[in-house]
Amino acid sequence: MEIKYITEEQAKRIIESWCDGKSEPGIYIAACKENDKYIAIDNSTNECWVEEFRTLKGCKKYLLEFWEYEEVLNWEEENFKRMEIALYIIYYLLIAIFILSSIFLMKKL
Repeated sequence: MEIKYITEEQAKRIIESWCDGKSEPGIYIAACKENDKYIAIDNSTNECWVEEFRTLKGCKKYLLEFWEYEEVLNWEEENFKRMEIALYIIYYLLIAIFILSSIFLMKKL
């Protein structure tokens, strides 16, 4: 089944139509602008599972790779920790390069 990308309003309508017993099977992702998260809707079995994730990739793991909700949350958390560490390394490397280039320039003067 292919993911359909929808708006928040469309997501609300899909959930409401499921509550009314009128939904069509499908899997959906909606970007939630007010809190920078993504909503994954799995209605492939007409059970309308709705989960919220921090990343689009997390939604895809949940919907297409059938990861459990907690697994995706743990993966997202680890991914953000790795990115944070990488950014700190880059930050301190840039500071070191700046200091070394300043020292080099001072020696030339």
